[in-house]
Amino acid sequence: MPRTTWTRHGSRRSTWNCGLRCLERDGLVSRTVHATVPPRVDYALTPMGQTLHATIRPLVTWTEEHRQQIAEARDAYDRRIAAEKEAAAREAAERDAIARRVLAR
Repeated sequence: MPRTTWTRHGSRRSTWNCGLRCLERDGLVSRTVHATVPPRVDYALTPMGQTLHATIRPLVTWTEEHRQQIAEARDAYDRRIAAEKEAAAREAAERDAIARRVLAR
């Protein structure tokens, strides 16, 4: 059986561990802990996991082919959300200033 070593690639540790544990619980991956310093844990696809791998491979391929577009879309989204937050903060500050002027009369 081919082995697949999983890495976190910047994902949150608790989310990553939960995901792998769920996959292990579902019988899709096996977990091997090595008594080394630092500790090492390998995950391998089980025979059932291999069948899932074949099923999702087109999705992985699509994601790899569209990686740049996805990154650009995320950047655009992040910029838009940041601009919306800044605009909301400016509007709130303007409302506060107006309220202070009205109350100061």
